[in-house]
Parts: sequence; C-alpha cells; structure tokens
Amino acid sequence: MHELTDLLGDTVVQAALQRFSCSRNEDVEQFLHKQAMRFEAAHKSRTYLLINKSSFEANPAEFELYGYFTLSIADLFLQESLSKRKKKDLHGLFYPREDKLFGFLIGQLGKNDLYAATSFVEGTFLRVAIETLLQNVQPWIGGRFVLVECKRESALINYYLKNGFTLITDDPDDPLIQLVFMLQ
Repeated sequence: MHELTDLLGDTVVQAALQRFSCSRNEDVEQFLHKQAMRFEAAHKSRTYLLINKSSFEANPAEFELYGYFTLSIADLFLQESLSKRKKKDLHGLFYPREDKLFGFLIGQLGKNDLYAATSFVEGTFLRVAIETLLQNVQPWIGGRFVLVECKRESALINYYLKNGFTLITDDPDDPLIQLVFMLQ
C-alpha cells in the first residue's frame, strides 16, 4: 500500500479504501478504513491491496479494490499442550528449548463484497499471493511459518484448513484459535 500512496497520494488511496465493504466481518472493514494507513506509517504492518489492473490503468484514482491482506512479524508462543513433534516441526532442526518462535502473521484478510464472486479473491488466490510474497522475503530474513488467529467460526476455520493451514492451538477458553501454514 505504501507504494500506492507514494504514487497517488494519501487522499486518493484513503478514498479507495473507503469503498471497501466486508459485511461478513466488520473488523476487517474497519481496519482498512481507519487503521491500515496508520499501521503502515508506524511500520507495524504492511497492507497489500489486490486491485483490478485494468481499472487502475484506465483511471488510477478510481481503481477497483478486490481485497487485501495485512502482514506483520509474529511471536508464536508454544503452549505446553502442544506435542513435542509439533513443536519440533514448527522450530525446524531440533526440539526447541525456548517457548517462543518468530514467523509471519496474517493480521487481516478480507474480500470486498462488491467483487466477492471474482476469482481473484478466492481463498486459494489469496493464500498463493501471501505465500509468494513471503517466499520472496524469506531468503533475506528467515521465518518458517505463517500464523493466523481466527474466531471460532466453522466456515472461517474450514477456509484456512482448505487452504493448507493446520490447527496448532484450540483452547476452548480462548475466543481465537491459531493455525499455521509452513513455508518451504
């Protein structure tokens, strides 16, 4: 998003963000409307916009925003209940002595209601876009996994499971569950 704001200016990009609608998850919509640009400026995360290239080329100020995702660095705290095998898989070479690992976090992921039926915002495309981006930076900075924390909604959990994520924590007292996708 920062490259787009450099090119078009904050006002144009903010106007495009305001056209984003996600009726299934108001938090996803509100993050993009109110916080994404501030998080970018503070270097807390990076937000990537999936836009219609043709609409951008025709009129950059009125580009169609299909969806977005926000990435940041993640701390994954390994819970006592996690098996030794799963801890070793997450850590890599050996069983970890420390209880914290570092990877990447999908902080937000959303599809615009206006383009929900468009193939560009299907789950597989979004996961591949995220995976490709992270595999490009992984040789430079490391990181073995992508973490997502999501609400206990079966449709949401199934979405991530269908796209290659595996469940790593499921504490019934926690409103969120954690899933990871291992990078190559």
